[in-house]
Amino acid sequence: MRLYSLKLENIGPFDEAEVEFLAEGDTSPGVTLLTGMNGTGKTIILDAIRAFFGPHYAHLEREIWRLDSPFVVEVRHSFQPDDSIAVGRTRCVAPGNHRSFARPYSDLTDRLPQWLVDNPGSRPPPWVVDFWRSQLANDDPRIQSLTSVNHRALYQGALQGVVTNASVTHLLCHFDYLRDSRNPAERATGQALYALAEKIIRFSLLDGELVDIERSTFTPRARQGGHVVPLASISSGNAYLVQRMISLLGRMYSLHMLRESDPATLHEAPGLLLIDEAENHLHPAWQKRFLPGVRDIFPNLQIIAATHSPFVLASVPDARVYVCQYDPATRRTTISEETAAYQNKPVDEILSMSAFDGTGPFGREITELLEARRVAIAAKDDAQRREVEQRLMALNPTYFGYLDLDRQIEALRQAS
Repeated sequence: MRLYSLKLENIGPFDEAEVEFLAEGDTSPGVTLLTGMNGTGKTIILDAIRAFFGPHYAHLEREIWRLDSPFVVEVRHSFQPDDSIAVGRTRCVAPGNHRSFARPYSDLTDRLPQWLVDNPGSRPPPWVVDFWRSQLANDDPRIQSLTSVNHRALYQGALQGVVTNASVTHLLCHFDYLRDSRNPAERATGQALYALAEKIIRFSLLDGELVDIERSTFTPRARQGGHVVPLASISSGNAYLVQRMISLLGRMYSLHMLRESDPATLHEAPGLLLIDEAENHLHPAWQKRFLPGVRDIFPNLQIIAATHSPFVLASVPDARVYVCQYDPATRRTTISEETAAYQNKPVDEILSMSAFDGTGPFGREITELLEARRVAIAAKDDAQRREVEQRLMALNPTYFGYLDLDRQIEALRQAS
């Protein structure tokens, strides 16, 4: 179940845009990273995908088509409303409800969420979809009782990006409750879910782990830094990872229950995960391990992520990278694949690329001196070059010591 390509005309800042996420025949679910300056359309790409799925999956926060021009959205995909994996092409040219795109009536995927609710004996297709926006849930995590999970709401609002602390608490308590069931099937499912929750929380915390669920108060507890604390007390970056990944695990749990699959492989469900600037809450070290960690726990998800982080861009060597850019001369915004330019590059080199407007690893003074040195070398002005190099070495002798290497070698030669 894959998204292969997206074509846009007169959507957001794009007169035209085309993104290939996967080629037919690719065996990996794939990761596509979208980067570029603010306002160049990264999130518009994600919103176009959300709007394509329809209003039962998400109500967009804004209209993304141009009111004065006809638009086209064309998606090549295999997200069928049944078990078929046939690749199809869906073309949308008119607005739908709640800022979505109207789809051909014969295409049932956009009506799937409501159909699943209205038909109690029906079985969903074998995939999930989810959207992780950058906002952190800040509601009260406490719950007063444990209720059953509404599995048939699997796709309802799945691309809205809303997660609550209370829903995460409820899922963790539910997993814990199931693993002690006297029903063998329930117990096997609960044990698989709880083990996955432990893995998620171990990944999400700094030297931490899930300790237990305090059943008298419905309180998940974690050990971090040698102290046992309510899970709700962890830092915002750690909480973001826990909130999003446990919520996604809940969707896969519902899919497993409705399809009666093997609980040992429920986390291997295929699907689509959209992520918008998750790095906002994460230390650079976590930015580097974020996507590899998600892929390790949920190995069959296709991931499409918008990011400003060079650490995220450097973290997935096999990702496709697309850069959104605005050209002031033509007043046009474009998106182009630049995978080869970003693949296996160090962070400081990524920062120097056009997507980051030549942002370097140094502050303004050293950046200006480095540019002055480049100009002096191009002009063959050795006196100016040496003067600039002396200033660089005075500011940072450890980093720029190599500039004095020739003099040091000559001094050693004369001394010998």
